[in-house]
Amino acid sequence: MDNLVKYVKENKNKTFKDYPFNEIDAAIYSVLPYINFMGIINDSITIKEAYEKTKSRFLLKYQDKFLEKNKELFREMASSIRFKDNIITDYKKLVNHETQFAAIAIKVPGHFKYIAFEGTDDELVGWEENFKMSYMYPIPAQEHAIKFLKKNIKLDDFVVYVGGHSKGGNLAISSVMEQNILKKYQIDYIFNFDGPGFLTEILNSKKLKSVSKKIKNYYPEESVVGMIFNSLGDKFIVKSSAHQVFQHNIHTWKWNNNKFINCQLSNYSKDFHLKIENILKKFSKEERKRFVNLFFNLLYNAGFVLKSEINKVNLIRMKNILKETTSLTNEDRKLMLEMFKALIKHNNKEEDNNDLK
Repeated sequence: MDNLVKYVKENKNKTFKDYPFNEIDAAIYSVLPYINFMGIINDSITIKEAYEKTKSRFLLKYQDKFLEKNKELFREMASSIRFKDNIITDYKKLVNHETQFAAIAIKVPGHFKYIAFEGTDDELVGWEENFKMSYMYPIPAQEHAIKFLKKNIKLDDFVVYVGGHSKGGNLAISSVMEQNILKKYQIDYIFNFDGPGFLTEILNSKKLKSVSKKIKNYYPEESVVGMIFNSLGDKFIVKSSAHQVFQHNIHTWKWNNNKFINCQLSNYSKDFHLKIENILKKFSKEERKRFVNLFFNLLYNAGFVLKSEINKVNLIRMKNILKETTSLTNEDRKLMLEMFKALIKHNNKEEDNNDLK
């Protein structure tokens, strides 16, 4: 599979002077915030040094294939001439009752700075934030992204790229459009790798339109997450070795000649996008807020903390909870059950979800 790890291996002896920065490099940097650097980065540190300090954390094997690939990718970067001396100048990770956020700033001396934001991890609060995007802006993670970017763009940063995967792509766009004119000018491109878009009022705002020419959106051919809401900027559809929601794993995206292989967006993705649009039209912002708050309060009160705890084993339990919650309408129960099933499908490492009936 022509994944990101293979790219690092094939280009490990090429510096950015030998072979300039490209979209595959952008994808690789956008994966880095998923690595847990807490307690490791207090000052500037190279990728090689950071790997030496964190590799003991990688002894535990993740069940999640995406996280396993991230480990392998980081290990290869640490031994690559292209990446090992890149300098991590800042890192922040925050998880509390209202947000799940991580960001990293990487400097390649003499070439560029890349600021990347993490997508949603296993923390349930991060998924709650995703749903909050249906009725509010900014969500807490977007506010943290704006502050992190403002802090990390210096006057001597002449070439700056900002990016992220999944929710991180949305945070990248949000963080740039809220900066002053000078900082916006310093940013060359914004890379959104299958991240959700924005509500209509933000989509039509001057601040988003002011950076739209810098935005590069990349979606797999059967995108799901990237089809939630709309975004401005250039759009590229990428071939993937996986199917449907599993294409969200950026390690399944195909590339050739150091570029992603482009294709057409599938009818599956187009239909999903229309379905989301119709649901949003059906409910007001206040109704969406009420529904999201009810759903996640039910999950928290039932003891759920991580998304991975939402599985087929707990499906019957969730059905009973919904049945016993008298404040819900029948339509509430139906929609919440569908949301629970959708989260199970996202968690499931096998692609057969036929028993979610």
